Order: sequence, then C-alpha cells, then structure tokens
Amino acid sequence: MTPDGEARTRSPWRDPQWDTVTFCVPLPFNVRLDMAETGQRIRGILNSRDYTIFTTRLTVGEAGYSVGSTQTKPLEGEFVRKLSWSALQSVDTGELWVAVVGMRLDQLDQAVEMTDNDVAIAAFERALEFTNHYLRAYTIGAEDSAIRMLTPEALDAAALPVEFSNSAKPNQVDVGTFSTPAATRHDSHMVRNEDLLYARVQQGVQSTNNRHPMDDVILWRVRAEHHVDWVGDYELAVMALQTAVERRVFVIRACMIVDEGGQPPTAEMDGATAFKTAFRDLGSRLAGGPWDLTNRSNPVGQYWHDLYELRNRVAHSGTSVDRVAVEQAFNAERELAEEIERRLLQRKTKYKRTALLVLGGVGLKERHMLSGTMRDFINELQRAGKSHDFWLP
Repeated sequence: MTPDGEARTRSPWRDPQWDTVTFCVPLPFNVRLDMAETGQRIRGILNSRDYTIFTTRLTVGEAGYSVGSTQTKPLEGEFVRKLSWSALQSVDTGELWVAVVGMRLDQLDQAVEMTDNDVAIAAFERALEFTNHYLRAYTIGAEDSAIRMLTPEALDAAALPVEFSNSAKPNQVDVGTFSTPAATRHDSHMVRNEDLLYARVQQGVQSTNNRHPMDDVILWRVRAEHHVDWVGDYELAVMALQTAVERRVFVIRACMIVDEGGQPPTAEMDGATAFKTAFRDLGSRLAGGPWDLTNRSNPVGQYWHDLYELRNRVAHSGTSVDRVAVEQAFNAERELAEEIERRLLQRKTKYKRTALLVLGGVGLKERHMLSGTMRDFINELQRAGKSHDFWLP
C-alpha cells in the first residue's frame, strides 16, 4: 500500500512518482561520526553521480533498536524497524552503526529490458559503491584502523530497509526492504569425507613439527579464501593467494632439485631469487608443453595475467579489486595448480618424491598413479626412516 492507502499497482523501483531511493546499510564496525542528531549530511560525487550519506548509531535492545532521542528523518518509524535482526547477530556492544545512503533513481542507467529485480540489484551495488566512497574518505580523515570497505560478504543475507521518496513531495514516501544475496563461499577444496578428514588431521598433528612444505601453500590459500568469504577484503585476498602460489612454486622446485640429486635451495637463496626466474625454471623442469607467460589461452598465461600481474598492481599501484577480478584470480590459481600436477604426473618416474609431496599417497591412489614403482619408493622411504621428511636429501 502507498502512504495514502491506495493499492500499489507497480513496483516502486519503476514507479515514476519516486525519484530517490535510500538504503540503510549496517556497518560491521563502529564509526565516530553520528550525523543523525545534528541533521548533517555528506554530499558526494562518484563517477559523475550524486549521493547523500550520513552515519548514525542505533541503540540495540530487547524490543528492537532506536535512534537516540531525536527521530531524524529518514530514520523514523517503519524505515528503521525493517532492518533485519540478521544484521544484529554480531552486535555485542548494545550499538549498531549504520550508513544511510540516498541516490536518484534516474542515475542507475536503467535499460528497457531490465526487470524490477535488476533495478534493485543495480541500486544496491551503487549504494555499496557510494558507502565505500564515503568510508574511504572517513578512513583517511579519522585514520581509524577499524574501518574497512564493504562487500556483499559483509552483509551476508541481510534485509536492508529502503525508502522511496520524491524530492518535490517530501511528505510522501514508500518503505520496503531489499534482501541481499547470500555470500558465495570458497569451499571447492574443503574435505567433506569425515573418515578422510580424521586421517588427514591425525597425520597433520603427528607431522606438525616436521613442517611439511605444502602446508604453507594450503594455509595461505585458505587465508586468501577467508579474506574474501568472511572479511570481504579482496586486495588482501589477492596478496595472500599469490603468496600461496609462490610457496607452491618454490617448494615444488626445491623438491625436484632433490629428485635430481641436488641440494635444495635454502630459505635465504629462495628469498634472493626473483619469483619470475623460479617460475620459468619450474616450467623448464616440468616440460610437457609451452610455458608461455604471455598466452592467456593456457593456464600459465592466464594465471600470469589474472593473478600475478593483478597482485603487482595491488602492491605497487594500490589498485582496488572487485568481485569479478578476485574470482578470476582464484580460478587462475586453481587451474595453474591443476596444470602443474598434470605435468608432474607425466614425469613422476623421475620426480617420485615431488609427486608424493604434492599429491600424497591418497592423491596418487585417487588418480590411479600409485604404481608398483611408486609403492616400492614409498616402502623404501619407510625402511630408511625418511617417511616424515622425504622431501629432504
């Protein structure tokens, strides 16, 4: 129903009587600038689009939440009550800070073929852009380390209040909610078989002191996934993911040198070796086809473009990373790992311990690569008391 009691005949997202939409966005941190009481607003421009925004503190109680002593529009009545309780699940201080961001609907670049849901999603994405534009300025002004940029992961499956209004008729409003999409988690590597998980954890506990070289690769990749899935910091995710790749490259290269009868590089030697040099050297040892860093049609070139060069832009130019770019980086990392494994298995006769290092006995068995020769090698390691550090000479 509209405020005057008439039946609504069309979605408010396309109703011409509304020219402005306002979102109430919960913040997963506290800020120190409460503008609701004073009526202050920040007016900003991002990519030639105008917006208004203010932050304020809600008081959380058993009956819901309020906005201090003054009910300053648009935080009064039904609008603020529509903020879902899911937004309050992590609140343990009795307070919830929100950003209230408004924009004109005619700045959404609506196309004729867009559905009402398309328009709503476009408005939500623009609201996050505007909120982050403000948070960036706030961080610089306040130098507050608690602040971070918002991503959909930070608002996982929350119901955000939205208010539709007309700048020419300030007393007419319509209030609704926008349900944010549930965040997509990176669980493609997750071990789901409980028996296998128990065996891996037990083995990991027993061999922790031996520092299996591939452990660092897993830990850095999981850290990257955490930055995306639970923190929403795409830039740190890219940095951690590239660190996982670099550990993979140096670890595998070192074990291949041991398989060849040499001494593995020390940590100091690895630190002094440029990653690009080590990466090319790994490719030459693996063989199995071109190792072309410039050809994006293969996993090697795709990784180089989608992750390595992206990481460099983040580290050296402060480039911001969006969801599309971070997903491409994760895909590139996964496909590179699969390409390395594929090439390594083709040369497992020469690089037995490296194949065992990367895939383990279970992985080799799953790929039907636990041949008689490989079994004999594993038995030999066990007899020599080397099964706990077989990657060393």
